[in-house]
Amino acid sequence: MITVIEQTTSERQAETAYLFKTIKPLLDNGYSYMGALVKIGKVPHKYRHSYYNQAWFRDLKEYGEQQGYDYETYSGKGRK
Repeated sequence: MITVIEQTTSERQAETAYLFKTIKPLLDNGYSYMGALVKIGKVPHKYRHSYYNQAWFRDLKEYGEQQGYDYETYSGKGRK
């Protein structure tokens, strides 16, 4: 059985903004995007690598970059 979930563009944008607002304090405390998502329970640690190419994650990265949180810096690779 396949379940189809429909979401309007505005609903998706609101969800992305809410998700970013939720992880922003963690980003400020040194977490990477994915580390923050694991911490809040959005992504299970065991399967975190399978989420990088999902549309909602790309939207989150794009939104975060618009807010001044460059993905390269907050990916865990660019921070020292």
